[in-house]
This record gives sequence, structure tokens and C-alpha cells, in this order.
Amino acid sequence: MNFSKPFVFFKYLSFVVLMMSAVGCGSSNRGAQLEDSVRDFFNAIRRKDNNRALAFVQAEKQKEFFFNIEKADAVRFSNIKVQRIYPDEKMDEALVTVLLEYFSPNSSSLSSTKRLYSWEYNSRAEAWFVGEATPFGSSFENSFSSSSSKEGQRAATPKTNSKTRN
Repeated sequence: MNFSKPFVFFKYLSFVVLMMSAVGCGSSNRGAQLEDSVRDFFNAIRRKDNNRALAFVQAEKQKEFFFNIEKADAVRFSNIKVQRIYPDEKMDEALVTVLLEYFSPNSSSLSSTKRLYSWEYNSRAEAWFVGEATPFGSSFENSFSSSSSKEGQRAATPKTNSKTRN
């Protein structure tokens, strides 16, 4: 390139800066989009808006996800807190750690679990999707599906963390 003329040099330099900023903006936009998607997904879960939550699930896993999430009707979420989002360098995949606190309306016990969710960016749809069909993990689903059938037959006994104070 001939940079003998200042105008050509500045034109070339501005093009390079513009291209570098466009690459950087793409990553930051994906990062912001990931945060928004994670927040909206868990708000839908907490509000029991299963159809809204389903919009964040990969198409091939939606049927199984919907079946699994309907099992969670036996519980209510008192708190869902996204603790950390770990995107990869390319912003194509991310791991999200979430603390779920839940209870059954038929019981006075409060339970909690920490869960790791995988998210994937779909470049065709230009959107982030949950990469799994079991929204709360198999142990979580087993704990409330088996206890919800027994809860009507027995009196609720609260689980307490007993600590004596002096």
C-alpha cells in the first residue's frame, strides 16, 4: 500500500479500527444477549411460564424439556439466583451456575440445589439456547415427583437445620 498521502493512510487506519471494533462488538453483544437470555429463561421458570421458557430450548430437545418441566408443577420456586456465567472464548458456549430454592405447597420444608446449565449460541438463529432437556437435573426431579405423591398421605414435617444459641 502506498501511504505517501496522509488521506490514504488515515482512510486505511480508520478501516482497520472499524473492523476491529466490529469484531469486539460482536462478542460483547453475544455476552449481553447471553445474560438477557439466562435472566429471561429463569424468570419464566420461576413464574411457571413454561411456553416462554421453552423458547430458550433447542428445537430438538423441546418435547422432552416440556415433559420434564411439567413435572415441576408440584413445587414452587422461592428463589432462583444465577450465580455465575462462564462463556467460552469464542462466545459459542457457556456454563451457568444457578441456585434453586423450592418448596411444595403441601409441605413446610424448603429445599435448595445448585445446578450447572450448558448454553449454546446458534448463529443461524442468532440466539442463545439451553443445551439440555432436563431443566432441573434427574435428582431434583426424582425428589419432588416421588415426594409429591406421598405428601397427600402423610403430614408435612419441616426439615430444620438446628443450631442452638446461647
